[in-house]
Amino acid sequence: MDTHQSIGVKSNKQLISLFITLLIGGAVLAYVVYKASVNGFTHDESYTYLLYTQQSFMDLISYKGWYTNNHILNSIGMKYMALLFGPSEFALRLPNLMAMALYMVFIYLMFKNSKPLVAVPVFVLLCTNLLITDLFGLARGYGLSFGFMVMSLYFLITYFKDRKNWSIVLFHLGALLAIFSNFTMLTYYASAMAVYGLFALTYQRVVSGEKFKLLPLIKPHIAPLIVVIIVLYEPVRRLLTYTDLHYGGSNGFYPDTVHQVIYNMIHSTAIPDSAMYFLKALLTAQVLISLLIIGREIIKKNKVFLQEHQGLIISGPLLFIISILIILSNKLAGADYPVSRFSAFLIVLVVINAGFLAQYLSAKHGRLIYTILGCMAIISAASFTQKTDLYSSAEWVYDMHTKNMLSEIEKHYKTSNRKEKVSVGINWVFEPTINFYRETNELNWLEPATREGLQGDYDYYYINKDSISALNTTYLQVIAAYEQSKTVLLANNKR
Repeated sequence: MDTHQSIGVKSNKQLISLFITLLIGGAVLAYVVYKASVNGFTHDESYTYLLYTQQSFMDLISYKGWYTNNHILNSIGMKYMALLFGPSEFALRLPNLMAMALYMVFIYLMFKNSKPLVAVPVFVLLCTNLLITDLFGLARGYGLSFGFMVMSLYFLITYFKDRKNWSIVLFHLGALLAIFSNFTMLTYYASAMAVYGLFALTYQRVVSGEKFKLLPLIKPHIAPLIVVIIVLYEPVRRLLTYTDLHYGGSNGFYPDTVHQVIYNMIHSTAIPDSAMYFLKALLTAQVLISLLIIGREIIKKNKVFLQEHQGLIISGPLLFIISILIILSNKLAGADYPVSRFSAFLIVLVVINAGFLAQYLSAKHGRLIYTILGCMAIISAASFTQKTDLYSSAEWVYDMHTKNMLSEIEKHYKTSNRKEKVSVGINWVFEPTINFYRETNELNWLEPATREGLQGDYDYYYINKDSISALNTTYLQVIAAYEQSKTVLLANNKR
């Protein structure tokens, strides 16, 4: 086969890969967009809207409201989406939906030149993870951070291909926006900078054959890094001064973070402990194999490897260094080990590394690699299709019926022909969402919800079913019971 035919075949394969990617990506994005428009708001989204969207841009960007619920870029996005389009669920979630489109674009670009039997399964795995798609459909900072992290990583890899300073600038920009979306991205940024230094030094010595020169390595970073430090200084100072680094895990890196990464990669499927231990060992092996391959090829001074497998060379050490920083943050600063949504960014990085590792191994073990990746993608897509739910959000299932509950109260209130405002007693977790809908839907007949508990005398009660025994009245009528959220709406007939 001559050169022109080879290029033509490669071009056709890329077109097929692009078509399949567009088809799958478009379907998943359409689902997430639709869900974002019909799914009720959650506790954390409502809290952000009520507390932070009224603040000025400068107060938000400087992290004046330093509570960890304030994901800066998300708060700014919600503020201006509400001003432009009104405070609907869809409008407030729009920044994260746009971030999902960005995420898909850069995943495609990252694996554009990979073999389709690698590129397509990797894309499917990254776009059909239930936790990842769930977070893209919410007005929180997590989806935004995924999109900008992938953008940042893409341009870091690209820099070692095109050597253009713009790639470095866009790497820093993506990382900065990811950090403003979620401060856990500081770990990614610091690790990515370390990986850059290691790879740049290796490239300088092995490929260029130059002696060690520090200035050429750091020169492209000086201006963007100064900007990042200036912009992040005050928010990070307030983060470290006023907040506790609560990410949920206190048992250890493997029992907490690695366990949660695997659990969410298999779509919250319950498996025996022995299977979990095996998957933890497999994930560890993936990272170690990446490092061993990189180390072997560097020792051999394999210039072709360094010029063609930048993705593997960056993604493997990146995962390793992030893991070390997470452990050190716990040991030195007392930070929790990230679990659940706080560790979700690692799912993205694990799959990206697996994709680049598969691309390298496919040269000698193509059939086996393609079969494994293909099966994993099919299982992920099937599970995604089976477990998708338009009206619940992974860690906020308890809030999935709060919006419907308010509609039930409104119906009951109107049929009672009462003129005075009514009140609702609640478990404290329902307070932000009730007040969000009270404000945005102008429910003027309803008193603001409070966190004072269930001991007061209220017209209605919306509580977890196991809290009924805590009520101090027996004049109760069940208006609605919600099985999935395990909540119940009661009317106080004494009132």
